[in-house]
Parts: sequence; structure tokens; C-alpha cells
Amino acid sequence: MALSYGIMLMIAGLAGCAVNHVGAATPQNASHPGTPAIIAPGVSRPRDIKIDSVPPCELFTPGNRQEFKNDRPFREEKHRFFKYPVCDFHSRAEKVTVAIDMVVDRDMSAFAPGKVAGHARLVQVLGFPAYEGYSDAKPGNLGCSVDIGVVQGQVLSIQVLEQGRYENPLTQEEVCRRAMRGAELALGNLLARG
Repeated sequence: MALSYGIMLMIAGLAGCAVNHVGAATPQNASHPGTPAIIAPGVSRPRDIKIDSVPPCELFTPGNRQEFKNDRPFREEKHRFFKYPVCDFHSRAEKVTVAIDMVVDRDMSAFAPGKVAGHARLVQVLGFPAYEGYSDAKPGNLGCSVDIGVVQGQVLSIQVLEQGRYENPLTQEEVCRRAMRGAELALGNLLARG
């Protein structure tokens, strides 16, 4: 539960990764004609997906957990302050956690540049608008979040956080790459649910 609190502080204080690298993330600058839900001028989502009844732990398959080397038990919990469902996937070997939060009480605009303490940029995840963001931190404790606007007022939030990985720490670019990969997997599994 303490990790979820730290993750929420990161979400509330940052929102996405502003790094000029991240694989499948593409800047939102083209319009998508014929799609619903305009997010900002020229930005839309392919469809709306409500997440208020989706268990976050179900958005990572055993294969996904293996890809991230998750080796600790996981379970759904309620966020300590905001009371929405969260699921943390820990890797003791990697000293990295992947967290999936079902943010059902705010819109993705809450994670926009200028609204968060840290770096944020607008990206796409499987055609959905998202903010990728991070706050400046010391190596070994870096984090990055990808906050996907799945429907007006709801955000699928994926964070990757180093947990004291002082020996062989990851770069900020790698932490954000992993967050983007986690976002692609979680959103892909959500879309596959129908």
C-alpha cells in the first residue's frame, strides 16, 4: 500500500515522460477524422472504454508478468487516498515495480504539461491519447508514468518505478521505455476484453 501512495504522488506530481525517445510513443499532431471524443484540437481516441469495473490485476497476463520479471505476489487494492483500484507487480530481482491504476475520478487533462510537477508530453498508445511523464530523481529511484485517456473522466495509468536499484540503475529513457511497453500491454489486454 505504501508503494501505491508513492505512485499516486508520482502521478499527481508528474503524469508522463518527456523524453525524446520512447519507441511506440508518437507525438499527437495529426487529426483522426471520424473518431469520437476530441481530447484537444487534432487529438482524439479511437473509441471510449470505461474502466470502472475492470480489475487492474487482470490487465497483465502471466506472459506479461514474465516479460517484466515480476517475481512477487500481487493483488488488487484500493488506492490509499483516492480509493480507485490499483495493482502493483514487483520484481525483487530487478528492483523495479510496474503499477496499473484505474483512475476513475479525473480526466487525462490532469496529467498535461503545466498541470504536473515534472516533465510531460502528449503521446499515443495504440491510437489512444496519453501523457508520458516523469519527475527528476536520482538514479536507482527513477520513475515514469503513461496515463492513457480511455474515456472522458477516466485514465488507465501505468507506472514503472525503480525500487532502490542503486547497483546498475536504469536510465530515465529505459524507465520510460518500460512504462510505455507496460502501457501497450495493459491497454492491448483491455481492448481484447471487448
